[in-house]
Amino acid sequence: MNVLLLGATGFLGRHIAHALHAQGHEVLIPTLPHGERFNLAQMCTPAAWHSQLQSGVGPDLVPDAVINAVGVLRERAGQPMHAVHSLAPIALFNACAELGIRRVIQISALGIDGIATPYAQTKREADAALLALVEQGRLDAVVLRPSIVLGEGGASTALFNTLARWPLLVWPCRARQCQVQPLSVQDVAWGCSRLLVAQAEVTGVLAAVGEERASVPDWVARIRALHGHQPATVCTVPDAWAALSARWGDAIPVTPWGRNTWALLAQDNTAEAEAWRRVLGRPASPALAFFMAQAAMQRPNAQAAEV
Repeated sequence: MNVLLLGATGFLGRHIAHALHAQGHEVLIPTLPHGERFNLAQMCTPAAWHSQLQSGVGPDLVPDAVINAVGVLRERAGQPMHAVHSLAPIALFNACAELGIRRVIQISALGIDGIATPYAQTKREADAALLALVEQGRLDAVVLRPSIVLGEGGASTALFNTLARWPLLVWPCRARQCQVQPLSVQDVAWGCSRLLVAQAEVTGVLAAVGEERASVPDWVARIRALHGHQPATVCTVPDAWAALSARWGDAIPVTPWGRNTWALLAQDNTAEAEAWRRVLGRPASPALAFFMAQAAMQRPNAQAAEV
């Protein structure tokens, strides 16, 4: 199957591309003629997508399906979030409906309902437009909503690793109470490949979650233990302080901490796992598999240093 993949260079997209290749699919990357830079902000009408969907990157590489794995926590120069998350994907979905490309997977996020941040609002707009096309019978599409995704190259993974190294941790009240259900990026990628073929009858909203629920501080404590550290000293601060620090975080583009992240962590981010198990064809992998492997690799190095 030829699959047009948006966001192929991002954290999720790289792993999805690898899984698709492993299953024998051809991964198509959006391109522009004459080596021009592809800019989603310039793809906000269905007509703009027609050349990508009708000719692909060659006459034998016309897309059979589309996966949108684009997601940004902050706006970039020349690429406003509303265009990247909402206008361009909605135009793409309508173009797919017009051209008969029925299978579309939109990777959204769990827990965005009821959140007023630009990230959540723009993701909801694209989700709603895609689901409307499903209701109209024009597409066989899935809005995939993962909980926190962990794995090599992920911003959440880097944040968890950083927090696990600190001997003193300060948590907002809500972060200590609310539960999340993280999953491995390999499971997200495998699930996408399954949704293209083996689970092609699945449509609508699908939550992608791990098997276990716990608070973010609990997950960080487990990662700390995996690396052989003693339990950290933990303090609790008012949520208002966290909200203020999130505003400051928005001004520091190198950190994933900001108002979007805080809004997602300030409420439960969980769902029933059975539907996701059916898609995977098995239980979800251990959420901390990446950290377990990382700790296992570091132990021989530590032992060698001692010798």
